[in-house]
Amino acid sequence: SKFDLTETRSTLEWSNGRTRVERIFLAGGLALDTSAAPPAYHLDLNPSVNHVTTETEAARMTLPAIAVAAAGGSDGIGPLHLKGRISIKPGRLTVKKHPFLLDGISMQLPFEWPPARTPGTGRLKIDRIEHQELLLGALDGKIGQQGEGLTLTLEHTSKLFPGLHVLINGAVDGQGGNLELSVPEYVLPEGFDLARFWPRLTGMQLDGRAEASGRLKMDRGGISGTVQLSVGDGAIRNEAQDMALEGIQLEVQMD
Repeated sequence: SKFDLTETRSTLEWSNGRTRVERIFLAGGLALDTSAAPPAYHLDLNPSVNHVTTETEAARMTLPAIAVAAAGGSDGIGPLHLKGRISIKPGRLTVKKHPFLLDGISMQLPFEWPPARTPGTGRLKIDRIEHQELLLGALDGKIGQQGEGLTLTLEHTSKLFPGLHVLINGAVDGQGGNLELSVPEYVLPEGFDLARFWPRLTGMQLDGRAEASGRLKMDRGGISGTVQLSVGDGAIRNEAQDMALEGIQLEVQMD
């Protein structure tokens, strides 16, 4: 048998927000072998949702399309087994209270159900990250299924600090997750101008090298963790004011 179902302009509302979907589409097929005892079957599924908008008091997310392609079945003895891929076309997330923007969010994620021990690896990408209209950079890397959760191996490329990379590794699931972050030793470009952060600091220049690492834990109680920052051979200069602070050494740990 073949099936083809379409639903248009659906809305899901809850206490503090709503999700609107312009189109829900489900296509697929079912093949049943009645000669087996018990009967065996094979299933193909191709669901998709288009033009998804989720909005709450705190944030708004828009996704052009979410699509799934999956196939599987049962030999009549074991449970249903599915294998497929989830695809998300580039979307956007805006956090309203603290102006924060993630643009060009896309994902390719292979999956199996029940979860496999060695699932495939997909890709997560964010083309643009902004905070208070300040371009922070981009995010790209691998994402994979781990049980009912996900593993992440990502890299943030900074636009604020040329050549700076933040490495992110961890796992998340429905209960929360753990992330490890690290910044390999980074040397600031000579005469780095602090005015790109705060216009009032025009003429103030920063030099030095830095390293950082951190661990973050996320659960229903929020986000907690520890970050360590090390700065060496640091210097702050302002030629116009004939001011210089040199030989700055700094070790900071923040909980």
